[in-house]
Amino acid sequence: FRKRCPSVEVRVVEDNLLELLQLLEREQIDILFMSTVPDVGELLQFVELCREEMCLVVSRSNPLLSPLSLPENRERILQYIPPRVLTRLPLISTNKSNGTYYLAKRLFDKYGISPTAVLELKNASSCYRMAPESNGFAFAPVSVILEEKFSSLPLFCSMEEEVSTRPVGLVYKKERQLPKPAVEFIGLAREAIPGYA
Repeated sequence: FRKRCPSVEVRVVEDNLLELLQLLEREQIDILFMSTVPDVGELLQFVELCREEMCLVVSRSNPLLSPLSLPENRERILQYIPPRVLTRLPLISTNKSNGTYYLAKRLFDKYGISPTAVLELKNASSCYRMAPESNGFAFAPVSVILEEKFSSLPLFCSMEEEVSTRPVGLVYKKERQLPKPAVEFIGLAREAIPGYA
C-alpha cells in the first residue's frame, strides 16, 4: 500500500470490536478488519477476505474427560469431541466485544448446548491460554497450535466433524464516500490477504 500511495499516512487503531464499530460509525476510522461478523446493521458493508479455521483448546486434566479416549495431538489433525461433552466443562469465553464470542454463540445454538462461562475476557488469547490451566475450554484460531507454547499441553479439537471456520474481512460505512486511498487499500486487501490465509 505504501508503494501505491506513498503520501498517505496509515494509522492502525487497536481496540475491542464494539469500540471499533463506534469509531467506524462516527467516521473516525475508514476501515475495520474483523472476524466472526456480528450483526453489523444496514449501515455497514462487510467484505469477506478469507475464512479462518478455528479449534477448541481443551484441558486434558478435567476428570470428566477420563472416560473418553483422547490420543495425543497430531500435526494438522483436529480430534472430534461431541458437543454434549462441552456442557460439562467450564468455558473460558470472550465477551461481546470480541468476534470469537459470536462464533461460539452460533455453534452452541446450532448444537443446542449451553456451556457455562466461568470467565469472560476481552482478549481471546487470554482465554485459550487459561483453558488448559482451568480444566476448561476456549475457542482459538487453528494457527495457535503451531504458534503458541502451552505450559500444560491441551487437546486441540473440534465440536464439528468438519473444521469450524469464521469469516475474516473488513467493514466500512456504506453511505460514506470513502477517500480514494481507502478504496485502494480495500482493493489491495482483497488481492493480498487471501494469499496469506
